[in-house]
Amino acid sequence: MNKETAKQILTKIYDSGYFSAEIDQKLLQYLIDNTLNGNVLKEVDIAKDIFGRDEDFNPSDSSIVRSHIYSIRKKLQTYYLAEGANDEIRLFLPKGHYKVEFKINSERKIAKIIKWKPFYYFFLIIIILTSVSIYFWYKNQILVEQNKFLTIVEENNAIWKDFLQSDLSTILVIGDYYVFQRPYKLNESELFIRDVEINSKQDFEKYLEKSPEAKAKYIQTPLTYLGMEVPYIVEKLTKVFRGDENRLKIKLASDLVWQDVQKNNIIFVGSEKTLRNMRFFLDKLRYKVNLFPHKIFYSPEHTDTVETYSLESYYRYGFHDDFPIVAKFPTTDKTTVMLMISFSSFGKIEMLKELTSSSFIDKLTNDNFIEKNMPPYFEILFKVHGVERTGFNTDILHFHEITSKIIIENNE
Repeated sequence: MNKETAKQILTKIYDSGYFSAEIDQKLLQYLIDNTLNGNVLKEVDIAKDIFGRDEDFNPSDSSIVRSHIYSIRKKLQTYYLAEGANDEIRLFLPKGHYKVEFKINSERKIAKIIKWKPFYYFFLIIIILTSVSIYFWYKNQILVEQNKFLTIVEENNAIWKDFLQSDLSTILVIGDYYVFQRPYKLNESELFIRDVEINSKQDFEKYLEKSPEAKAKYIQTPLTYLGMEVPYIVEKLTKVFRGDENRLKIKLASDLVWQDVQKNNIIFVGSEKTLRNMRFFLDKLRYKVNLFPHKIFYSPEHTDTVETYSLESYYRYGFHDDFPIVAKFPTTDKTTVMLMISFSSFGKIEMLKELTSSSFIDKLTNDNFIEKNMPPYFEILFKVHGVERTGFNTDILHFHEITSKIIIENNE
């Protein structure tokens, strides 16, 4: 394997989007370079060269290298099950080793060219035309039935048409929760910790600055976790986009980069805690979120002092009220962002049910939130009463039209 071929392989893998995180690209490039140079890597080498650890680094006290290697291995497996299924050469990272293996893909599909004699052409054309006609008739019948099942909103629906009729792909961004961990020790279980006040790498670093004694107790991990609402959200929005994987792509908020926001439409579903780099969008809206205690501040005129009041959501595991926010706005002449934010799982589920309901726009009209036509861009505040993943009552508290673009700022 030469370096030029390895570079071409890496470029194709990076372009797929599975390795969008800079640390993943850096680590994979490092492993390949050392493999090609014949270097035998140790865990300590990777910790120092990639993660900036010092000479005193002890693998038994930290799983940072193992965690990232595990993540790289899983992403390679996922890539070769999807876009890389037909790659001629595959990369493998055996367990317990840091040497990359280059293997020929024996399952690769290669087209075969068949030469036909001239006197077969006439009969072949008749057979092909007949077969194609039957195939497309049958296929059309199947698609008609499938479309009935998949179509839950029309292409020209005022809420969704900016996504469904766009020439650009839409990325469904799932808000994932930040966790950290206790350093791994031999013969001990790994312990992962979720702190509601630590929601990003920056929050974790600030926590360590305030509590220096915690530096020896906790380390970062690339792992995150998802809310109970995620399976429903993915299923529902997949149906909105007719199951078209070219129009709807899915990413975790922790994997989102600003090139994604600049070049695609975005639908974010999650908690305010999981917005990460997109949190600045909230500064442009009439609603502000306070986490402790849970509150929504409503500012009709975009001010903190005039006509502003708050709604409080008392979170508990029993029945309680949630106050979901949805905001849809343009960021450029071609790109649109929709944010769906709430404290609880049932708030996100019920909000999406409302937005995909065929009667929702009529409901807005009947309740005098809109006069006739649904504006393409808007802010809505709901109130939902429920528990866990089940909402029982959903009300619309406020509706406002958005009339200007929200300019994208690079906050990486």
